Amino acid sequence: MWATMDIGTNSCRLLIAQKKGSGELKEVERQLQTTRIGQGMNDDNKKISRAAIARTLEALQHFQTVIEKYDVQSTTLVATQAVREAENQQELMNAVKEQLDLDIEIITGEREAWLSYIGASQGLAVENPLIIDIGGGSTELVSIDTEGELLAVSIPLGALKLYERHLSPGELRNLLLQNLEQKVYWSNKSFELVGVGGTCTTLGAVSLALKNYKSEKVQGLQLAKEAIINHYKELTDLEPAQRLTVPGIYPGREDIIVTGLEILLQLMDILQKETLTISDHDLLYGLIYETFAK
Repeated sequence: MWATMDIGTNSCRLLIAQKKGSGELKEVERQLQTTRIGQGMNDDNKKISRAAIARTLEALQHFQTVIEKYDVQSTTLVATQAVREAENQQELMNAVKEQLDLDIEIITGEREAWLSYIGASQGLAVENPLIIDIGGGSTELVSIDTEGELLAVSIPLGALKLYERHLSPGELRNLLLQNLEQKVYWSNKSFELVGVGGTCTTLGAVSLALKNYKSEKVQGLQLAKEAIINHYKELTDLEPAQRLTVPGIYPGREDIIVTGLEILLQLMDILQKETLTISDHDLLYGLIYETFAK
């Protein structure tokens, strides 16, 4: 049994899983806490606030108490975009080491993309997947080209960061295009678009009107672009507090779901994709699959 945690820009997450005889993972425990370590960070402020560090430590401490209930062989902790770019990342690392005796692996955008690819592709029967991972602080795209080489890009913009930056649709599109040098290659119709991360799984939950999230129902769900646009319009017309009345919208996602969908729809348009398959398995699963490989 293995445990893995990640410190994302919007939330901290825990996955405890064990390997089944077939080589697939069986989820034993999964939890999420909205901690927003990237809140308030921008081009002029590259520091994680003390309040955000405190929220993160509290979440990780809770996760540790959960892990202690199981016979876990090893625990891995990674951090993504917000911690990647934080000038005071060492302050967080020192606090986690001192209080929890854990080391943080700050992963690159490319490694984040690769782990998402491993997690999503192992959990779905999809040929030639093009994985899009829309996080709070960054968006990753990753696929395998015809030569078997990894093709990945990490865009330093996610749902929370866009929510705080207030970019116009044109500015958002230009930023995405600037980062997508391989967009012509990725527009190849043979690739099937697979979405992972909170924006996509929340979209799946909304589509299914899930009052309580069920990963097995979201996993593998296919949505047409037209349906995604309709959900986007419905949610845009509501204030954040009102969105919490929509089945599938959970606390911590009500304010940033619209900006996450804006990124998704822009990418679907740029990449000329009309269908999205949602994967509930992402980099947390990828980390454990990687452990198996080692």
